[in-house]
Amino acid sequence: MLEELLAILEGRWLSRAALEEMLRPHGERLLSWERKRPGWHGGSLASERAFGHTGFTGVGVWVDPLRGYAWALLTNAVHPTRHRPSIAPLRRAVANALAAEVV
Repeated sequence: MLEELLAILEGRWLSRAALEEMLRPHGERLLSWERKRPGWHGGSLASERAFGHTGFTGVGVWVDPLRGYAWALLTNAVHPTRHRPSIAPLRRAVANALAAEVV
C-alpha cells in the first residue's frame, strides 16, 4: 500500500488527465474516493484537494496531494463484534495529529 500512496503523490499512478478526472467532484464524492467535506474522516487540517476511502472494517486511506502526504489507518473495528461505537472520532484524531506534523 505504501508504494501505491507514494505513486499517487509523485504522479506515477495515473496520467495527469486521469488523475484530474478522478479528483473532479461528482456530487459528494470523487470517482471511488471521498473528497474533503464537513465531517469527513480525513480530519479538518487536510487541504481542500485531499481525498480518501474507508472500508467496512474500519480501514481507511487518505491522500493530500497539496500538502504532500498520505496515510493509512489499519483497524479491525468488527472484531470481536461490529456492534460498537463509531471509529470516526479516532480517524479524525489520527488525521489531525498527522497533518499537524506536516510542515
